[in-house]
Amino acid sequence: MAYIGAVCRFSGADKVDEAEVRLIEKLGKSRGRAIRFINSHPIKAEANGLIWRSVVFIMPSRFILRNDVIQEYMKRFHCDWQLAKFHCYREHSLDMLIKTEEWPELIRPTTQPVQVKENTTEEATKG
Repeated sequence: MAYIGAVCRFSGADKVDEAEVRLIEKLGKSRGRAIRFINSHPIKAEANGLIWRSVVFIMPSRFILRNDVIQEYMKRFHCDWQLAKFHCYREHSLDMLIKTEEWPELIRPTTQPVQVKENTTEEATKG
């Protein structure tokens, strides 16, 4: 697996038009380097309300990003080269490393167990 770090302003797959990227960095195959990237780029809020957060995409080991693929993403998302690379990494990643307190919209809520009332044979014969 390979790791790609990004510092971005992104609110989820449903708001791709609002995404911006400040930094994309290839981190190699070291998970420790990926964790250091997350820790060395803390969340930053600007005065105008923009929030910049770090994310590390875990890519398949034989993933190769080609120029023609980036150009297709530029057409698809109507964006520049760097943002097209970000979207390509985002869509092809196996998983992501994030700080959960910085990305609350990406954390799936835990479902509450469903309480099922079991009928006993006594209740079934009474009714």
